[in-house]
Amino acid sequence: MPIWYHFAVSPHLRRLNGSAPAKCLTEHHNLRLVGEAVDLAISITDPSHVDSSQCECYSCMEIKRGTDCPHPNRCIKKAQELLDTLPTKWDPRSPPFDSLARVPNGDDENQGTDRYFNRQAIVKGNIAEIFRIFTEGDPLEGRASLTHFPVRQDEQRIFFGKAKKLPVIGDGMIFGAGIFFKNDEARNLKIRYDGRQGSPDASGVILAIAHAVVKADKHSPLALVLASDTTVNVLTKKLSDLENCDFVGIEDAYLLKNTIGILREHKAPIRFVLQKEPVGKDDARKADILAREALLLVCPSPLVEASHTFLISGARLSTMSQALAYKLIKKGRNGNQPPARPRMEDTLRRVKTETLESNGKCISDPLIWRAIRNPDLSRQVRYFLWMLLHNAYKVGSHWNRDTMPPELKARARCTEDGQLETMEHILSECSSPGQKEIWHLAQTLWTKKTQNGTWRQLSTPSILVNAMAPDQGKKNEPDDGTPRFLKLLTTESAHLIWKLRCERVIRNENQKLSITEVENRWLKAINDRLKLDQQLTNTKLGKKAIPQNLVKETWKGTLHAEHALPEDWIGCTRVLVGMSFGIRRGEG
Repeated sequence: MPIWYHFAVSPHLRRLNGSAPAKCLTEHHNLRLVGEAVDLAISITDPSHVDSSQCECYSCMEIKRGTDCPHPNRCIKKAQELLDTLPTKWDPRSPPFDSLARVPNGDDENQGTDRYFNRQAIVKGNIAEIFRIFTEGDPLEGRASLTHFPVRQDEQRIFFGKAKKLPVIGDGMIFGAGIFFKNDEARNLKIRYDGRQGSPDASGVILAIAHAVVKADKHSPLALVLASDTTVNVLTKKLSDLENCDFVGIEDAYLLKNTIGILREHKAPIRFVLQKEPVGKDDARKADILAREALLLVCPSPLVEASHTFLISGARLSTMSQALAYKLIKKGRNGNQPPARPRMEDTLRRVKTETLESNGKCISDPLIWRAIRNPDLSRQVRYFLWMLLHNAYKVGSHWNRDTMPPELKARARCTEDGQLETMEHILSECSSPGQKEIWHLAQTLWTKKTQNGTWRQLSTPSILVNAMAPDQGKKNEPDDGTPRFLKLLTTESAHLIWKLRCERVIRNENQKLSITEVENRWLKAINDRLKLDQQLTNTKLGKKAIPQNLVKETWKGTLHAEHALPEDWIGCTRVLVGMSFGIRRGEG
Protein backbone atom coordinates (compact mmCIF):
# COMPACT_ATOMS: atom_id res chain seq x y z
CA MET A 1 0.00 0.00 0.00
CA PRO A 2 1.52 3.43 -0.93
CA ILE A 3 2.43 5.58 2.05
CA TRP A 4 2.00 8.86 0.19
CA TYR A 5 -1.53 10.19 -0.14
CA HIS A 6 -2.90 7.10 1.56
CA PHE A 7 -6.65 6.88 0.88
CA ALA A 8 -7.48 6.28 4.58
CA VAL A 9 -5.65 9.38 5.80
CA SER A 10 -7.66 12.54 6.41
CA PRO A 11 -7.06 15.15 3.64
CA HIS A 12 -5.89 17.81 6.11
CA LEU A 13 -3.01 15.50 7.20
CA ARG A 14 -1.72 15.08 3.66
CA ARG A 15 -0.02 18.48 3.87
CA LEU A 16 2.81 16.63 5.63
CA ASN A 17 3.74 15.15 2.27
CA GLY A 18 5.23 18.47 1.07
CA SER A 19 7.71 19.10 3.89
CA ALA A 20 11.51 18.98 3.56
CA PRO A 21 11.87 15.62 5.33
CA ALA A 22 9.18 14.21 3.03
CA LYS A 23 11.15 15.30 -0.03
CA CYS A 24 14.26 13.67 1.42
CA LEU A 25 12.36 10.41 1.93
CA THR A 26 11.28 10.35 -1.70
CA GLU A 27 14.52 11.60 -3.29
CA HIS A 28 17.23 9.97 -1.13
CA HIS A 29 15.49 7.05 0.58
CA ASN A 30 13.25 6.23 -2.42
CA LEU A 31 10.46 5.52 0.08
CA ARG A 32 7.16 4.55 -1.58
CA LEU A 33 5.32 1.91 0.43
CA VAL A 34 3.99 1.57 3.98
CA GLY A 35 6.26 -1.40 4.60
CA GLU A 36 9.33 0.63 3.65
CA ALA A 37 8.28 3.33 6.13
CA VAL A 38 7.99 0.67 8.84
CA ASP A 39 11.51 -0.60 8.07
CA LEU A 40 12.86 2.93 8.38
CA ALA A 41 10.91 3.87 11.51
CA ILE A 42 12.03 0.74 13.35
CA SER A 43 15.51 2.23 13.52
CA ILE A 44 14.32 4.41 16.38
CA THR A 45 14.18 1.30 18.57
CA ASP A 46 17.99 0.89 18.37
CA PRO A 47 19.22 1.16 22.00
CA SER A 48 22.18 3.27 20.91
CA HIS A 49 20.05 5.73 18.95
CA VAL A 50 19.75 9.29 20.28
CA ASP A 51 17.28 11.94 19.20
CA SER A 52 19.83 14.18 17.48
CA SER A 53 21.01 14.98 13.99
CA GLN A 54 24.52 14.04 15.18
CA CYS A 55 23.48 10.51 16.17
CA GLU A 56 26.17 7.97 15.29
CA CYS A 57 24.29 4.76 16.05
CA TYR A 58 24.62 1.85 13.67
CA SER A 59 21.21 2.47 12.04
CA CYS A 60 21.84 6.16 11.34
CA MET A 61 25.34 5.50 9.94
CA GLU A 62 23.98 2.79 7.62
CA ILE A 63 21.28 5.20 6.38
CA LYS A 64 23.92 7.89 5.66
CA ARG A 65 26.12 5.47 3.73
CA GLY A 66 23.26 3.95 1.74
CA THR A 67 21.18 7.04 0.88
CA ASP A 68 23.39 10.11 1.35
CA CYS A 69 20.73 11.46 3.73
CA PRO A 70 22.19 14.40 5.74
CA HIS A 71 19.72 14.03 8.65
CA PRO A 72 18.78 10.35 9.25
CA ASN A 73 17.16 11.05 12.63
CA ARG A 74 14.83 13.61 11.09
CA CYS A 75 13.80 11.19 8.33
CA ILE A 76 13.25 8.35 10.82
CA LYS A 77 10.94 10.60 12.87
CA LYS A 78 9.15 11.68 9.68
CA ALA A 79 8.54 8.05 8.68
CA GLN A 80 7.12 7.36 12.12
CA GLU A 81 4.93 10.47 11.87
CA LEU A 82 3.55 9.28 8.55
CA LEU A 83 2.70 5.88 10.02
CA ASP A 84 0.98 7.54 12.97
CA THR A 85 -1.46 9.24 10.57
CA LEU A 86 -2.77 5.85 9.42
CA PRO A 87 -5.96 4.47 10.99
CA THR A 88 -5.40 1.53 13.30
CA LYS A 89 -6.64 -1.11 10.88
CA TRP A 90 -4.21 0.11 8.16
CA ASP A 91 -1.21 0.40 10.45
CA PRO A 92 0.99 -2.74 10.19
CA ARG A 93 2.48 -1.94 13.60
CA SER A 94 -0.91 -2.69 15.23
CA PRO A 95 -1.19 -6.08 16.96
CA PRO A 96 -2.88 -8.76 14.84
CA PHE A 97 -6.43 -9.88 15.45
CA ASP A 98 -5.06 -13.07 16.99
CA SER A 99 -4.18 -11.03 20.06
CA LEU A 100 -7.90 -10.84 20.82
CA ALA A 101 -8.80 -12.14 24.24
CA ARG A 102 -9.77 -15.79 23.88
CA VAL A 103 -11.76 -18.09 26.08
CA PRO A 104 -9.81 -19.35 29.09
CA ASN A 105 -9.18 -22.82 27.67
CA GLY A 106 -7.50 -21.29 24.62
CA ASP A 107 -9.96 -23.07 22.37
CA ASP A 108 -12.85 -21.67 20.36
CA GLU A 109 -14.99 -24.64 21.27
CA ASN A 110 -17.21 -24.50 24.34
CA GLN A 111 -17.25 -27.38 26.71
CA GLY A 112 -19.91 -28.59 29.13
CA THR A 113 -22.96 -26.48 29.95
CA ASP A 114 -20.95 -23.26 30.14
CA ARG A 115 -20.43 -21.46 26.86
CA TYR A 116 -17.99 -18.64 26.34
CA PHE A 117 -18.71 -15.69 24.13
CA ASN A 118 -16.14 -15.60 21.34
CA ARG A 119 -14.97 -12.01 20.93
CA GLN A 120 -12.84 -12.90 17.94
CA ALA A 121 -13.77 -11.37 14.62
CA ILE A 122 -11.01 -13.14 12.72
CA VAL A 123 -11.82 -14.23 9.17
CA LYS A 124 -10.25 -17.61 8.53
CA GLY A 125 -9.69 -19.19 5.13
CA ASN A 126 -8.83 -17.62 1.79
CA ILE A 127 -9.16 -13.99 0.80
CA ALA A 128 -12.68 -14.53 -0.55
CA GLU A 129 -13.91 -14.90 3.04
CA ILE A 130 -13.24 -11.26 3.93
CA PHE A 131 -15.65 -9.64 1.45
CA ARG A 132 -19.08 -8.51 2.65
CA ILE A 133 -21.89 -6.89 0.69
CA PHE A 134 -25.04 -4.94 1.57
CA THR A 135 -23.09 -3.11 4.26
CA GLU A 136 -24.42 -0.01 5.99
CA GLY A 137 -22.84 3.19 7.23
CA ASP A 138 -19.55 4.83 6.35
CA PRO A 139 -16.28 2.87 6.11
CA LEU A 140 -14.55 2.50 9.46
CA GLU A 141 -11.83 5.04 10.07
CA GLY A 142 -10.20 2.80 12.64
CA ARG A 143 -10.20 -0.72 13.93
CA ALA A 144 -11.60 -1.98 17.17
CA SER A 145 -9.05 -2.22 19.91
CA LEU A 146 -8.60 -5.98 20.02
CA THR A 147 -5.56 -6.35 22.26
CA HIS A 148 -5.11 -8.06 25.61
CA PHE A 149 -6.20 -6.13 28.68
CA PRO A 150 -5.42 -6.66 32.34
CA VAL A 151 -8.09 -9.04 33.58
CA ARG A 152 -9.20 -9.26 37.19
CA GLN A 153 -9.33 -12.72 38.67
CA ASP A 154 -12.65 -12.38 40.53
CA GLU A 155 -15.59 -13.28 38.31
CA GLN A 156 -18.80 -11.23 38.49
CA ARG A 157 -21.93 -13.45 38.45
CA ILE A 158 -25.09 -11.88 37.02
CA PHE A 159 -28.56 -13.48 36.97
CA PHE A 160 -31.27 -12.62 34.44
CA GLY A 161 -35.03 -13.03 34.70
CA LYS A 162 -37.68 -12.38 32.07
CA ALA A 163 -41.39 -11.66 31.80
CA LYS A 164 -43.82 -10.30 29.22
CA LYS A 165 -47.38 -9.05 28.87
CA LEU A 166 -49.73 -7.51 26.35
CA PRO A 167 -50.13 -3.74 26.45
CA VAL A 168 -53.42 -2.10 27.36
CA ILE A 169 -53.78 -0.99 23.76
CA GLY A 170 -51.78 -1.47 20.61
CA ASP A 171 -50.28 -4.34 18.66
CA GLY A 172 -47.02 -4.67 20.55
CA MET A 173 -45.67 -6.66 23.45
CA ILE A 174 -44.06 -5.46 26.67
CA PHE A 175 -41.00 -7.43 27.76
CA GLY A 176 -39.55 -7.19 31.23
CA ALA A 177 -36.11 -8.31 32.34
CA GLY A 178 -34.44 -8.35 35.72
CA ILE A 179 -30.69 -8.04 36.32
CA PHE A 180 -29.48 -9.37 39.66
CA PHE A 181 -25.79 -8.85 40.47
CA LYS A 182 -24.52 -11.50 42.84
CA ASN A 183 -22.78 -9.86 45.82
CA ASP A 184 -23.35 -6.40 44.33
CA GLU A 185 -27.09 -5.75 44.58
CA ALA A 186 -26.64 -2.00 44.34
CA ARG A 187 -26.21 -2.48 40.59
CA ASN A 188 -29.48 -4.39 40.13
CA LEU A 189 -31.62 -3.15 37.25
CA LYS A 190 -35.15 -3.47 35.89
CA ILE A 191 -35.37 -3.36 32.11
CA ARG A 192 -38.52 -2.77 30.07
CA TYR A 193 -38.52 -3.29 26.31
CA ASP A 194 -41.50 -2.46 24.09
CA GLY A 195 -41.45 -4.81 21.12
CA ARG A 196 -43.95 -6.31 18.74
CA GLN A 197 -46.02 -9.45 19.05
CA GLY A 198 -43.60 -11.14 16.64
CA SER A 199 -40.59 -10.23 18.77
CA PRO A 200 -38.69 -13.15 20.36
CA ASP A 201 -39.46 -13.90 24.00
CA ALA A 202 -35.83 -13.17 24.86
CA SER A 203 -35.91 -9.60 23.50
CA GLY A 204 -36.04 -8.10 26.97
CA VAL A 205 -33.16 -10.30 28.15
CA ILE A 206 -31.07 -9.37 25.09
CA LEU A 207 -31.41 -5.69 26.02
CA ALA A 208 -30.77 -6.51 29.68
CA ILE A 209 -27.50 -8.26 28.79
CA ALA A 210 -26.27 -5.09 27.09
CA HIS A 211 -27.17 -2.98 30.14
CA ALA A 212 -25.56 -5.47 32.53
CA VAL A 213 -22.28 -5.63 30.60
CA VAL A 214 -22.09 -1.84 30.47
CA LYS A 215 -22.84 -1.66 34.21
CA ALA A 216 -20.22 -4.24 35.15
CA ASP A 217 -16.49 -3.65 35.55
CA LYS A 218 -15.01 -3.81 32.06
CA HIS A 219 -11.92 -5.70 33.26
CA SER A 220 -13.87 -8.27 35.30
CA PRO A 221 -14.74 -11.71 33.88
CA LEU A 222 -18.50 -12.17 33.70
CA ALA A 223 -20.73 -15.19 34.23
CA LEU A 224 -24.18 -14.44 32.79
CA VAL A 225 -26.75 -16.86 34.20
CA LEU A 226 -29.82 -17.38 32.00
CA ALA A 227 -32.64 -19.88 31.97
CA SER A 228 -33.06 -19.93 28.17
CA ASP A 229 -30.89 -22.21 26.08
CA THR A 230 -32.16 -20.44 22.95
CA THR A 231 -30.70 -17.10 24.01
CA VAL A 232 -27.35 -18.69 24.78
CA ASN A 233 -27.27 -20.46 21.40
CA VAL A 234 -27.96 -17.23 19.54
CA LEU A 235 -25.02 -15.52 21.24
CA THR A 236 -22.61 -18.46 20.89
CA LYS A 237 -23.24 -21.32 18.46
CA LYS A 238 -25.39 -19.48 15.94
CA LEU A 239 -23.58 -16.15 16.09
CA SER A 240 -21.34 -16.74 13.08
CA ASP A 241 -24.23 -17.94 10.88
CA LEU A 242 -26.38 -14.97 11.85
CA GLU A 243 -23.60 -12.49 11.06
CA ASN A 244 -22.91 -14.20 7.73
CA CYS A 245 -26.49 -13.48 6.59
CA ASP A 246 -26.66 -10.02 8.25
CA PHE A 247 -29.41 -11.21 10.64
CA VAL A 248 -31.94 -11.31 7.80
CA GLY A 249 -35.38 -12.48 8.94
CA ILE A 250 -34.56 -11.90 12.62
CA GLU A 251 -37.01 -9.76 14.55
CA ASP A 252 -35.36 -6.91 16.48
CA ALA A 253 -32.08 -7.55 14.65
CA TYR A 254 -30.84 -4.05 15.52
CA LEU A 255 -31.21 -4.83 19.23
CA LEU A 256 -29.33 -8.12 18.87
CA LYS A 257 -26.50 -6.60 16.81
CA ASN A 258 -25.96 -3.84 19.35
CA THR A 259 -25.83 -6.31 22.22
CA ILE A 260 -23.21 -8.36 20.37
CA GLY A 261 -21.19 -5.19 19.86
CA ILE A 262 -21.40 -4.43 23.60
CA LEU A 263 -20.20 -7.96 24.41
CA ARG A 264 -17.23 -7.52 22.08
CA GLU A 265 -16.33 -4.24 23.74
CA HIS A 266 -15.97 -5.95 27.13
CA LYS A 267 -12.31 -6.44 27.93
CA ALA A 268 -12.52 -9.73 29.81
CA PRO A 269 -13.92 -13.21 29.13
CA ILE A 270 -17.70 -13.66 29.23
CA ARG A 271 -19.33 -17.01 29.77
CA PHE A 272 -23.00 -18.00 29.72
CA VAL A 273 -24.33 -20.35 32.38
CA LEU A 274 -27.64 -22.20 32.00
CA GLN A 275 -29.67 -22.05 35.21
CA LYS A 276 -30.82 -25.67 35.42
CA GLU A 277 -29.33 -26.76 38.72
CA PRO A 278 -30.66 -25.74 42.16
CA VAL A 279 -27.44 -23.83 42.87
CA GLY A 280 -28.25 -20.13 42.67
CA LYS A 281 -31.99 -20.76 42.49
CA ASP A 282 -32.74 -18.02 45.01
CA ASP A 283 -30.75 -15.50 43.01
CA ALA A 284 -32.57 -16.50 39.82
CA ARG A 285 -35.89 -16.07 41.62
CA LYS A 286 -34.88 -12.54 42.66
CA ALA A 287 -34.07 -11.77 39.00
CA ASP A 288 -37.55 -13.01 37.99
CA ILE A 289 -39.13 -10.72 40.58
CA LEU A 290 -37.23 -7.76 39.13
CA ALA A 291 -38.44 -8.78 35.63
CA ARG A 292 -42.10 -8.75 36.72
CA GLU A 293 -41.61 -5.40 38.41
CA ALA A 294 -40.05 -4.08 35.18
CA LEU A 295 -43.40 -4.56 33.42
CA LEU A 296 -44.82 -1.83 35.67
CA LEU A 297 -42.27 0.77 34.55
CA VAL A 298 -43.89 3.75 32.85
CA CYS A 299 -41.34 4.16 30.06
CA PRO A 300 -39.21 1.62 28.17
CA SER A 301 -35.51 1.40 29.00
CA PRO A 302 -33.10 3.14 26.59
CA LEU A 303 -31.26 1.13 23.98
CA VAL A 304 -27.53 0.72 24.49
CA GLU A 305 -25.50 1.86 21.50
CA ALA A 306 -22.36 -0.14 20.73
CA SER A 307 -19.30 1.42 19.16
CA HIS A 308 -19.47 1.34 15.38
CA THR A 309 -16.07 -0.36 15.21
CA PHE A 310 -17.43 -3.44 17.02
CA LEU A 311 -20.43 -3.95 14.70
CA ILE A 312 -20.15 -6.26 11.70
CA SER A 313 -22.26 -4.97 8.82
CA GLY A 314 -23.46 -6.76 5.71
CA ALA A 315 -23.49 -10.39 4.63
CA ARG A 316 -20.47 -12.53 3.77
CA LEU A 317 -20.12 -12.84 0.03
CA SER A 318 -18.72 -16.38 0.10
CA THR A 319 -21.89 -17.70 1.76
CA MET A 320 -24.29 -15.71 -0.43
CA SER A 321 -27.16 -17.46 -2.21
CA GLN A 322 -29.73 -16.07 -4.62
CA ALA A 323 -32.50 -16.41 -2.04
CA LEU A 324 -30.44 -14.60 0.61
CA ALA A 325 -29.48 -11.83 -1.81
CA TYR A 326 -33.15 -11.31 -2.69
CA LYS A 327 -34.09 -11.05 1.00
CA LEU A 328 -31.29 -8.55 1.63
CA ILE A 329 -32.38 -6.45 -1.35
CA LYS A 330 -35.93 -6.36 0.02
CA LYS A 331 -34.57 -5.54 3.45
CA GLY A 332 -32.63 -2.60 2.02
CA ARG A 333 -35.68 -1.29 0.20
CA ASN A 334 -37.88 -1.62 3.26
CA GLY A 335 -35.32 0.36 5.22
CA ASN A 336 -36.48 3.48 3.37
CA GLN A 337 -40.00 3.54 4.70
CA PRO A 338 -42.49 5.87 2.99
CA PRO A 339 -43.75 8.82 5.00
CA ALA A 340 -46.48 8.08 7.50
CA ARG A 341 -50.09 8.27 6.34
CA PRO A 342 -52.04 9.99 9.13
CA ARG A 343 -55.45 8.95 7.79
CA MET A 344 -54.46 5.30 7.57
CA GLU A 345 -52.77 5.36 10.99
CA ASP A 346 -55.92 6.84 12.54
CA THR A 347 -58.10 4.11 11.00
CA LEU A 348 -55.73 1.39 12.21
CA ARG A 349 -55.79 2.86 15.70
CA ARG A 350 -59.60 2.90 15.74
CA VAL A 351 -59.78 -0.70 14.52
CA LYS A 352 -57.39 -1.84 17.26
CA THR A 353 -59.39 0.02 19.88
CA GLU A 354 -62.64 -1.50 18.61
CA THR A 355 -61.12 -5.00 18.68
CA LEU A 356 -59.87 -4.52 22.23
CA GLU A 357 -63.24 -3.25 23.44
CA SER A 358 -65.35 -5.89 21.66
CA ASN A 359 -63.14 -8.99 21.86
CA GLY A 360 -60.63 -8.10 24.57
CA LYS A 361 -57.74 -8.87 22.21
CA CYS A 362 -54.85 -6.84 20.84
CA ILE A 363 -54.15 -7.26 17.15
CA SER A 364 -51.18 -6.29 15.04
CA ASP A 365 -51.05 -4.27 11.84
CA PRO A 366 -50.00 -7.28 9.71
CA LEU A 367 -53.02 -9.23 10.98
CA ILE A 368 -55.36 -6.42 9.90
CA TRP A 369 -53.83 -6.21 6.43
CA ARG A 370 -54.00 -9.99 5.99
CA ALA A 371 -57.63 -10.03 7.11
CA ILE A 372 -58.82 -7.66 4.38
CA ARG A 373 -57.12 -9.89 1.77
CA ASN A 374 -58.94 -12.98 2.99
CA PRO A 375 -60.08 -15.20 0.08
CA ASP A 376 -63.54 -15.48 1.69
CA LEU A 377 -64.12 -11.92 0.47
CA SER A 378 -64.85 -11.08 -3.14
CA ARG A 379 -62.34 -9.05 -5.09
CA GLN A 380 -64.57 -5.97 -5.11
CA VAL A 381 -65.07 -6.17 -1.34
CA ARG A 382 -61.33 -6.62 -0.72
CA TYR A 383 -60.62 -3.47 -2.72
CA PHE A 384 -63.37 -1.61 -0.87
CA LEU A 385 -61.93 -2.60 2.53
CA TRP A 386 -58.41 -1.65 1.42
CA MET A 387 -59.60 1.81 0.44
CA LEU A 388 -61.65 2.06 3.63
CA LEU A 389 -58.65 1.17 5.78
CA HIS A 390 -56.51 3.78 4.01
CA ASN A 391 -59.37 6.31 4.21
CA ALA A 392 -58.55 6.94 0.57
CA TYR A 393 -62.01 7.53 -0.90
CA LYS A 394 -62.33 11.13 -2.01
CA VAL A 395 -65.10 12.27 0.31
CA GLY A 396 -65.48 14.74 3.14
CA SER A 397 -62.27 16.45 4.19
CA HIS A 398 -60.54 15.36 0.96
CA TRP A 399 -62.53 18.14 -0.74
CA ASN A 400 -62.42 20.60 2.15
CA ARG A 401 -58.97 22.02 1.45
CA ASP A 402 -57.78 25.58 1.04
CA THR A 403 -56.50 24.87 -2.47
CA MET A 404 -59.91 23.65 -3.69
CA PRO A 405 -62.19 26.04 -5.60
CA PRO A 406 -65.57 26.78 -3.94
CA GLU A 407 -67.57 24.56 -6.32
CA LEU A 408 -65.42 21.54 -5.34
CA LYS A 409 -65.40 22.40 -1.64
CA ALA A 410 -69.18 22.02 -1.68
CA ARG A 411 -68.70 18.29 -2.30
CA ALA A 412 -67.39 17.88 1.23
CA ARG A 413 -70.95 18.20 2.59
CA CYS A 414 -73.70 15.61 2.32
CA THR A 415 -76.46 16.85 0.01
CA GLU A 416 -79.07 15.16 2.20
CA ASP A 417 -78.38 16.61 5.66
CA GLY A 418 -75.48 19.03 5.13
CA GLN A 419 -73.10 17.10 7.43
CA LEU A 420 -69.42 16.50 6.59
CA GLU A 421 -69.62 13.46 4.33
CA THR A 422 -67.05 11.10 5.83
CA MET A 423 -67.09 7.33 5.30
CA GLU A 424 -68.43 7.01 8.84
CA HIS A 425 -71.32 9.30 7.89
CA ILE A 426 -72.02 7.42 4.66
CA LEU A 427 -71.97 3.93 6.19
CA SER A 428 -73.83 4.53 9.46
CA GLU A 429 -75.24 8.05 9.85
CA CYS A 430 -76.67 9.42 6.60
CA SER A 431 -80.45 9.93 6.56
CA SER A 432 -80.78 9.30 2.82
CA PRO A 433 -82.52 5.97 1.99
CA GLY A 434 -79.87 3.26 1.88
CA GLN A 435 -77.72 2.72 4.93
CA LYS A 436 -80.45 2.56 7.57
CA GLU A 437 -82.60 0.16 5.53
CA ILE A 438 -79.67 -2.10 4.61
CA TRP A 439 -78.46 -2.43 8.18
CA HIS A 440 -82.03 -3.23 9.29
CA LEU A 441 -82.18 -5.99 6.65
CA ALA A 442 -78.78 -7.32 7.76
CA GLN A 443 -79.90 -7.32 11.40
CA THR A 444 -83.10 -9.18 10.50
CA LEU A 445 -81.21 -11.88 8.59
CA TRP A 446 -78.63 -12.18 11.40
CA THR A 447 -81.42 -12.61 13.94
CA LYS A 448 -83.00 -15.31 11.76
CA LYS A 449 -79.74 -17.26 11.58
CA THR A 450 -78.67 -16.92 15.20
CA GLN A 451 -82.14 -17.10 16.74
CA ASN A 452 -82.30 -13.63 18.27
CA GLY A 453 -78.52 -13.16 18.47
CA THR A 454 -77.10 -9.81 19.53
CA TRP A 455 -76.60 -7.23 16.78
CA ARG A 456 -74.34 -4.24 17.43
CA GLN A 457 -74.65 -0.85 15.83
CA LEU A 458 -71.96 -0.88 13.15
CA SER A 459 -69.37 1.79 12.39
CA THR A 460 -66.34 1.88 10.10
CA PRO A 461 -64.02 0.23 12.67
CA SER A 462 -66.57 -2.46 13.58
CA ILE A 463 -67.10 -3.29 9.90
CA LEU A 464 -63.38 -3.87 9.54
CA VAL A 465 -63.32 -5.87 12.78
CA ASN A 466 -66.10 -8.14 11.48
CA ALA A 467 -64.04 -8.65 8.33
CA MET A 468 -61.31 -10.17 10.52
CA ALA A 469 -63.45 -13.10 11.69
CA PRO A 470 -61.27 -16.24 11.98
CA ASP A 471 -61.05 -18.62 9.05
CA GLN A 472 -63.13 -21.76 9.39
CA GLY A 473 -63.07 -25.12 7.72
CA LYS A 474 -59.33 -25.64 8.03
CA LYS A 475 -57.71 -28.75 9.39
CA ASN A 476 -58.44 -29.40 13.08
CA GLU A 477 -60.94 -26.51 13.18
CA PRO A 478 -64.71 -26.89 13.52
CA ASP A 479 -66.87 -25.96 10.52
CA ASP A 480 -68.83 -23.32 12.44
CA GLY A 481 -69.94 -20.92 9.74
CA THR A 482 -71.45 -18.24 12.00
CA PRO A 483 -68.33 -15.98 12.16
CA ARG A 484 -67.89 -16.38 8.42
CA PHE A 485 -71.52 -15.47 7.77
CA LEU A 486 -71.16 -12.31 9.88
CA LYS A 487 -68.05 -11.40 7.88
CA LEU A 488 -69.83 -11.82 4.54
CA LEU A 489 -73.07 -10.17 5.69
CA THR A 490 -71.30 -7.10 7.11
CA THR A 491 -68.85 -6.50 4.27
CA GLU A 492 -71.34 -7.10 1.46
CA SER A 493 -73.87 -4.77 3.10
CA ALA A 494 -71.29 -2.02 3.66
CA HIS A 495 -70.04 -2.32 0.09
CA LEU A 496 -73.60 -2.03 -1.23
CA ILE A 497 -74.22 1.12 0.86
CA TRP A 498 -71.15 2.70 -0.72
CA LYS A 499 -72.23 1.70 -4.24
CA LEU A 500 -75.73 3.08 -3.75
CA ARG A 501 -74.32 6.36 -2.44
CA CYS A 502 -72.05 6.71 -5.50
CA GLU A 503 -74.93 5.96 -7.85
CA ARG A 504 -77.13 8.54 -6.12
CA VAL A 505 -74.52 11.33 -5.96
CA ILE A 506 -72.59 10.78 -9.20
CA ARG A 507 -74.88 9.01 -11.67
CA ASN A 508 -78.39 10.02 -10.62
CA GLU A 509 -77.69 13.60 -9.51
CA ASN A 510 -78.89 13.07 -5.91
CA GLN A 511 -82.12 11.34 -6.89
CA LYS A 512 -83.16 9.22 -3.93
CA LEU A 513 -83.76 5.49 -4.18
CA SER A 514 -87.03 3.93 -3.08
CA ILE A 515 -87.06 1.58 -0.11
CA THR A 516 -88.24 -1.27 -2.34
CA GLU A 517 -85.29 -0.73 -4.69
CA VAL A 518 -82.88 -0.71 -1.78
CA GLU A 519 -84.37 -3.96 -0.46
CA ASN A 520 -84.17 -5.67 -3.83
CA ARG A 521 -80.59 -4.53 -4.43
CA TRP A 522 -79.51 -5.85 -1.04
CA LEU A 523 -81.30 -9.17 -1.51
CA LYS A 524 -79.64 -9.59 -4.91
CA ALA A 525 -76.18 -8.83 -3.44
CA ILE A 526 -76.62 -11.43 -0.69
CA ASN A 527 -77.95 -14.04 -3.11
CA ASP A 528 -75.06 -13.37 -5.50
CA ARG A 529 -72.68 -14.02 -2.60
CA LEU A 530 -74.49 -17.27 -1.87
CA LYS A 531 -74.12 -18.37 -5.50
CA LEU A 532 -70.43 -17.48 -5.41
CA ASP A 533 -69.98 -19.73 -2.37
CA GLN A 534 -71.73 -22.56 -4.23
CA GLN A 535 -69.38 -22.14 -7.18
CA LEU A 536 -66.29 -22.06 -4.95
CA THR A 537 -66.98 -25.62 -3.78
CA ASN A 538 -66.34 -26.97 -7.31
CA THR A 539 -63.67 -29.66 -7.15
CA LYS A 540 -62.18 -28.31 -10.40
CA LEU A 541 -60.67 -25.53 -8.30
CA GLY A 542 -58.43 -28.10 -6.60
CA LYS A 543 -56.85 -26.84 -3.37
CA LYS A 544 -58.58 -23.49 -3.78
CA ALA A 545 -62.04 -25.06 -3.43
CA ILE A 546 -63.78 -24.49 -0.10
CA PRO A 547 -65.46 -27.36 1.80
CA GLN A 548 -69.15 -27.91 1.14
CA ASN A 549 -69.83 -28.34 4.86
CA LEU A 550 -68.43 -24.84 5.47
CA VAL A 551 -70.84 -23.35 2.91
CA LYS A 552 -73.76 -25.23 4.44
CA GLU A 553 -72.88 -24.06 7.95
CA THR A 554 -72.39 -20.48 6.73
CA TRP A 555 -75.86 -20.18 5.21
CA LYS A 556 -77.68 -22.51 7.57
CA GLY A 557 -80.85 -20.93 8.91
CA THR A 558 -81.04 -18.21 6.23
CA LEU A 559 -82.35 -20.05 3.16
CA HIS A 560 -85.88 -19.90 1.72
CA ALA A 561 -87.87 -23.07 2.43
CA GLU A 562 -84.73 -24.62 3.87
CA HIS A 563 -86.63 -27.60 5.26
CA ALA A 564 -87.68 -28.55 1.72
CA LEU A 565 -84.18 -28.42 0.23
CA PRO A 566 -82.25 -31.64 -0.37
CA GLU A 567 -79.38 -32.40 2.00
CA ASP A 568 -76.87 -31.75 -0.76
CA TRP A 569 -78.31 -28.44 -2.01
CA ILE A 570 -74.92 -27.01 -3.05
CA GLY A 571 -75.50 -28.01 -6.67
CA CYS A 572 -79.04 -26.65 -6.86
CA THR A 573 -79.59 -23.50 -8.92
CA ARG A 574 -82.68 -22.05 -7.23
CA VAL A 575 -81.40 -21.75 -3.66
CA LEU A 576 -82.10 -18.25 -2.32
CA VAL A 577 -81.87 -16.38 0.93
CA GLY A 578 -85.34 -16.46 2.42
CA MET A 579 -86.87 -13.20 3.68
CA SER A 580 -90.39 -11.95 3.01
CA PHE A 581 -90.94 -8.24 2.38
CA GLY A 582 -93.21 -7.94 5.38
CA ILE A 583 -90.56 -9.27 7.72
CA ARG A 584 -87.89 -7.12 6.14
CA ARG A 585 -89.99 -3.99 6.65
CA GLY A 586 -90.87 -4.96 10.21
CA GLU A 587 -94.57 -5.44 9.44
CA GLY A 588 -94.95 -8.91 10.82
